[in-house]
Amino acid sequence: MADCTTIRPLIGSREGELTAGELAELTAHVVGCEGCSRWAASLAVTEGLVSETLLAVAARRDFADFSAQVMARIEHRRLGPLARLRRSITLHPWFAIGGTLAPIAAALLVALYVQRGAGSDNATASLELSSEGATTIIQSSDGPLVLIDDDEES
Repeated sequence: MADCTTIRPLIGSREGELTAGELAELTAHVVGCEGCSRWAASLAVTEGLVSETLLAVAARRDFADFSAQVMARIEHRRLGPLARLRRSITLHPWFAIGGTLAPIAAALLVALYVQRGAGSDNATASLELSSEGATTIIQSSDGPLVLIDDDEES
């Protein structure tokens, strides 16, 4: 006879999940073991409560248009890339507008930053790069920046 550690995971199995031998072993063990019998009863109560709760939640929801929504999603997947893009723009115009304006705004900000920097004294700043072994030194008008490579080579 199997011990409880191998039988307990089998308790609560759905119909068809266990072979005939496993089912016979499970039944024989649960009948003879008080702990596993209590576990099976507790699991049955919990399963009943959960199924009642799920049924109550499902009863509150209107599934009248469920199949139409599923079919619409399937049809959307069958569309070509341009048709899907056109449909997405139609359904979500603000995302399309934001997706178009974001790169334009970024380009304008970069242009303003570069233009503003060209008129100031920072435009004359220069960078000098030197490398000594595993150490890299970047020299700028603000001072040196030392980068040390700590990777050990075998």
